[in-house]
Amino acid sequence: MSDKHLQTRKSLVFNSGIFGISGLSIIGTAGLGVLGKLFTKGVGALFGSGLLGSLVLVGFLLISVPSILGAFKAFRNLDYSKAQRKAWWASLSSLGLLLLYFLV
Repeated sequence: MSDKHLQTRKSLVFNSGIFGISGLSIIGTAGLGVLGKLFTKGVGALFGSGLLGSLVLVGFLLISVPSILGAFKAFRNLDYSKAQRKAWWASLSSLGLLLLYFLV
């Protein structure tokens, strides 16, 4: 295995860990909050006080998840620079969404 391959694999493992921890936190906090409001107050709650949680979940599903999947696809296709770039984007976007949810 080449040096670039090993470096990219280590980067993917690190960024996947960050993505996994922040993803579980997003799903655990925003996801359960949104589901709780949905069951107790109905669909209207998703556009009221639950709007931020809904936006964080949608952002996670539309930005972070496709990025990490694209990183592994690029790694499989031996495009190491694209794999590292997408892995960093996935981990930083999920951390940013988590920080947005907790700070606002």
